[in-house]
Amino acid sequence: MTQSALARSAGVSQAHISAIETGRCSASAELAERLVHAIGPSLISEAEILYPERFRIARETH
Repeated sequence: MTQSALARSAGVSQAHISAIETGRCSASAELAERLVHAIGPSLISEAEILYPERFRIARETH
């Protein structure tokens, strides 16, 4: 899924998605819920969006 498609689905700008993805800003709990709905709960959790630093190491080792 592209950042643009995700942004449209979640109702935010592509720049906002980019900023969240790169760690320049954080998602609100409401936005995290919308992102999970757009991406799919089998692929990502709200916790992974809200607290990416807790999951970064696990992703880097896979």
